[in-house]
Amino acid sequence: MTFENIGYKRWDTKKDSVGTTLSYQRRIDTDEGFSFPLCACNYKVLINIRSFEFNVQGLKRNSCDIGLVHENESGEWCNLMIYSLEEKDLLENIEKYEYKLLAMWEAFNK
Repeated sequence: MTFENIGYKRWDTKKDSVGTTLSYQRRIDTDEGFSFPLCACNYKVLINIRSFEFNVQGLKRNSCDIGLVHENESGEWCNLMIYSLEEKDLLENIEKYEYKLLAMWEAFNK
């Protein structure tokens, strides 16, 4: 299973001397049953994933983060992120992490 298999679209790839960063995004406010606030800036809810592949002392490592950046109706912006996740764990528990982000987003809107 990959992030693209579960509806995320890769929109950027960056390589440097340390490793590679893959960036993905999925619009979730169009999902059936979605009932969370929309971003006041663009009237959407987008979740972003970054996957970091890097070498430490010759060993290949991977770490991921999942998050969202949106504005509430009061004009306040938030950058919510869950990070330092293993790619396998994030893929296996993607719905749990998406829900946690949405719950934080909803709390920020109150």
